[in-house]
Amino acid sequence: MRLPAALLLLLFLAGEAAAQPPAIAYRGATVLDVRSGRLQRLTIVTRGETIAALLPPGAALPEGAEPVEVAGLYATPGFIDVHQHVENGRGRRAAEAVLRRELFGGVTAVRDMVGHARILADLSRAARFGELPAPDLDFAGFVAGPGYFIDDRMNDLARGGAPGRVPWMQSISPGTDLPLAVARIVGTGARGVKIYADLDPSLVARIAAEARRQGLAVWAHGAVFPATPQQVVDAGADTVSHVCMLAYQTLPVPPLSYHDRAPLDQAALMRGPPNPALARLFDSMKAKGVVLDTTLAVYHLIERLRRELPGPKPPTYCDSALAERIAAQAHQAGVSLAAGTDAPAPMSSLWPALFDEMDLLRKAGLAPLEVIRAATLNGARALKREDEMGSLEPGKLANIAFLGDNPLADRARWRSVVLTVKRGARYWRRDYKPITAAEVGE
Repeated sequence: MRLPAALLLLLFLAGEAAAQPPAIAYRGATVLDVRSGRLQRLTIVTRGETIAALLPPGAALPEGAEPVEVAGLYATPGFIDVHQHVENGRGRRAAEAVLRRELFGGVTAVRDMVGHARILADLSRAARFGELPAPDLDFAGFVAGPGYFIDDRMNDLARGGAPGRVPWMQSISPGTDLPLAVARIVGTGARGVKIYADLDPSLVARIAAEARRQGLAVWAHGAVFPATPQQVVDAGADTVSHVCMLAYQTLPVPPLSYHDRAPLDQAALMRGPPNPALARLFDSMKAKGVVLDTTLAVYHLIERLRRELPGPKPPTYCDSALAERIAAQAHQAGVSLAAGTDAPAPMSSLWPALFDEMDLLRKAGLAPLEVIRAATLNGARALKREDEMGSLEPGKLANIAFLGDNPLADRARWRSVVLTVKRGARYWRRDYKPITAAEVGE
């Protein structure tokens, strides 16, 4: 028996309505618009993974909406750390523990800039579907010139293969089949290619062009040696990492390799207005929309580790004071800064390292709103995911951090997260279980 078309349509619509996820209404919070800086009382309505509406106080809630009282809290977009090494040779269990700390600390997205892709791909899939408490995880495939792979750090990251010869970590030379090399990276599930070191300008440009052709983002070191920062920007990088690397634009002759970097004239760079070569670079980055992944925290970490070393100290090419100065100059020139750490918080820490980076951006002269943009809106731009995260707007992912303190206060306390909402799922800070020694093999 054939059913009438009208009845079939009604049955279809009824099925669609039944399949629609229920609404959740977060009531009473003061919501931050990261674009305008405006704070206002709103009810955030979510359905499933997305934000359905932002309603003024007293507005009628969708029928059947579950109310969640968040009066007295402040709502910001979920935070984004654009430079981590989640696994870093420590194994799957430790990586899960680190990601759990990130999520319960308000971080809803992370970019891993080089790791063991077999582990990262599975973590990324599990995080995406809520199988473990973790931020969304995007990760990079890694390319460098053959000379770079003497670095012992690459051995752990290539477990199951040889450094430079596994799909997620490849040695590139002028004769490399670039379409095949990039396709191998795509096959790992990576969202971008990280252009790291020991590549000349023409090869950097060819890699970037092929990555874009195959749909990958182009993420690069600020200097690739011998490719200069300006040449990296001209090649089409979407983001550049490590603020101090930009200072290599000021040298008359660029270093030829990552492992043979010339020292910078830190005293000169700390004096007066921005170096003219740096100022031109900032203008170019602003014009091209290149995002700067700052990693101020790693320079402080390096200084601490140097202090702890016995005997003569190895030279440092850029100290934390210069890093903060260059970051401030780039920001003043209109470059978009994104908060990336590259320096993991100690396993004993209760909060993500991202808050250290945000504190350092504040120290570098950014206002609280500018710091929050670096850790939300600009972070989404760095991930090329601004259409789905980075701000609280209908249609975007329901990624929300609820804080106990005003995020725009002059002495803002980022470490006051009470509740994280990630893709619509709730994670109350009171339920956080700190990292244990067993999880990290201690």
